[in-house]
Amino acid sequence: SNYQINDAGGLTHPLLNTLANNGLRTSGINATIFKPFNEYWFTIVQVSGDFNGDYKIGELPAGNQGKYSVSALYGKKKHDRMQLAFGVSRTYRAGGQAYFPIVMYNYTAPNKKWGVEALLPARANFRYTINARNLLLAGFELEGNAYRLNNMMDNNTAIVYNQLELKRSELRPRITYEFGLRLH
Repeated sequence: SNYQINDAGGLTHPLLNTLANNGLRTSGINATIFKPFNEYWFTIVQVSGDFNGDYKIGELPAGNQGKYSVSALYGKKKHDRMQLAFGVSRTYRAGGQAYFPIVMYNYTAPNKKWGVEALLPARANFRYTINARNLLLAGFELEGNAYRLNNMMDNNTAIVYNQLELKRSELRPRITYEFGLRLH
């Protein structure tokens, strides 16, 4: 995220200076492991690692800007149209580091037109399948993160603020239309 601030040269507040000069960046990688135990029981583990902070493009982030999240679920596939799982998540979605109990519920109606895809409290969607290549989703997603600000300096006093974090979280309602392309 880049910030464009009018009269950035005249800024005196260290937070506004670092946002104007560096912006906020996130770089990361994640992996999801799905392990079925038999026809009905399964586990899902998701691990992600991110660097979140005010580092510049082309600059290596500092070690204190690293964050990791882990989620683990254990569940049952009742039939081909329903999965239910329970677990725990270590995440920054609410802004700061937090541990949440999580519930996954995926259901498709017998007519295969309607369904629910939920991983609570992080996200949930009602799904309508228009046809084999078109899908409509309506729901919400909880998003957030914590950004370590290492480049803050008060130019008037030469004080360096290197232990500050900017935390954000938001609940976003969403309507999504997905479609498949036919390439020949």
